[in-house]
Amino acid sequence: MMERARVRLAAWAVVFVLSACASAPVTRFHSLVPAEAAPAPAASASAVSWELLPIDIPVQVSRPQLVVRLADDTLAVLEFDRWIAPLGEDLHTAIGERLATRLGPPATSPAGAADAAHWRIDVEVLRFDSAAKRHARLTADWTIRSKAAALTCRSTIEEAATAESVTALVGAHQRAAGRLADVMAAALERMA
Repeated sequence: MMERARVRLAAWAVVFVLSACASAPVTRFHSLVPAEAAPAPAASASAVSWELLPIDIPVQVSRPQLVVRLADDTLAVLEFDRWIAPLGEDLHTAIGERLATRLGPPATSPAGAADAAHWRIDVEVLRFDSAAKRHARLTADWTIRSKAAALTCRSTIEEAATAESVTALVGAHQRAAGRLADVMAAALERMA
């Protein structure tokens, strides 16, 4: 009887030690800003005075964790896959950097904002959809406005993300953000 108690106690001790040694899940951080910068603008590109206002995103995805639509159309919050910064700010950085490659750097002085040739870009994201093993979809209303003119549009951009990894899904969102910035830059170049 005493021998059985020692064996049980030893078994529980092993289980306790092994559970204490188990590693916790690793939190991975993701960004919409690609690791590689977009190609520099052509030498003939003229600098445009512009600024990108803060970007509004849907409250459903405005959280540190990635929210992913599963095959059965339910949503999953990926606790250990997180955005490196608030999603609206990270999207602002990604789009702003891409715009800068096309249009030149944004205006930095308040005097530029008073100029009639200064353009303000306002973006409201209506959908930021991450569908596991399918696609990343970005739908946004955007307005480009100066004192003399304005243009309001809606863009829906979808990028394939058929691989199983979250990294592939984030890469698809990076490409979608880049394409949205390219559409806005092209419109602004025509208007300016």
